[in-house]
Amino acid sequence: VGRIRGHRLKEFRRNTQMIFQDPYSSINPYDTIYATVALPLIINKKAVEEKEGIKLTSNEIRKRVARMLDKVGLSPGESFLDLYPKKLSGGQRQRVAVARALILNPRFIVADEPTSMLDVSISAQVLNLLSDLKKEFNFSMIYISHELATARYISEKMAVMNLGRIVEYGPSEAVTDHPRHPYADILIKSVPELKGLPDTERASNIDYNAYNGGIKGCSFAHSCPFKTEKCENERPELAEIEAGHYVACFHPV
Repeated sequence: VGRIRGHRLKEFRRNTQMIFQDPYSSINPYDTIYATVALPLIINKKAVEEKEGIKLTSNEIRKRVARMLDKVGLSPGESFLDLYPKKLSGGQRQRVAVARALILNPRFIVADEPTSMLDVSISAQVLNLLSDLKKEFNFSMIYISHELATARYISEKMAVMNLGRIVEYGPSEAVTDHPRHPYADILIKSVPELKGLPDTERASNIDYNAYNGGIKGCSFAHSCPFKTEKCENERPELAEIEAGHYVACFHPV
């Protein structure tokens, strides 16, 4: 991305949007809901007009914003346009953030823990919304989360990271049902309510307090019960151990 310039950079920005973690700080409290959602469309007005072969009038932009608010469950959308964020709940604000991300019909969205600031019932609603919108608008999404249950629910493939390194990657069900990296195993065992998980004690002797990561070798060498001298001195690379299931570990469980 750092090498993209000019027209290609603008196109990349239009097709790549983000939903931030905190709906209270990611939306300007001094802008109306209309101004918040319409801004990407106004900034990219010329490109949208060229792509669709139409003239985007102020009235048309307002109608598009209202329709998008309807799509994300803020209905009727017209009644939300002139409100300020202080009139909305946390879940409603996050829906506004979703509408802002989708208004340009992007191909790719990064969702950074979009439900972590919401209570459980609202989180479920936002997750269902994202799942439905992904199918309707046909975009790809990277869903960043420390909650494995929600990640499994909404994703098709999952990557587990430790200290910035991907240590396991594969189909979401395979990673959560049969984790092969010791660190992934810890994460799975810390979510006992996650359905469909095997009953195992294989990682129960890991010392959580000793965890400070590794630098030279494996990032998990300092806490892994299966570590060897090789783990402390050499960095394991992702290797396919099953169809589409990759693990960066010299001694996968």
